[in-house]
Amino acid sequence: MVTFNVAYTAPINKAGATLTLTQAQVWEGLKLKVKRAQDFVPVITGCDVLSEETLPTGELQVTREAHFAPVNGNAARTVKEVCGM
Repeated sequence: MVTFNVAYTAPINKAGATLTLTQAQVWEGLKLKVKRAQDFVPVITGCDVLSEETLPTGELQVTREAHFAPVNGNAARTVKEVCGM
């Protein structure tokens, strides 16, 4: 089994923006992206949540299977992912 650990940081509310998001709104959006990845990533055709739990640290952990469409001659595939937030 291959394991990839990925983290990403990006600014949310840019200076001078007329619309700003609250921390609660951003958190709800991230939870939605973990559970419905196909709404955010075109190559993902579906996403099945296998489990969801809150760890003792307060971190949300979601285990999911993401279903990828065929790309560049590669076959469609399903990837099991553990997403910690």
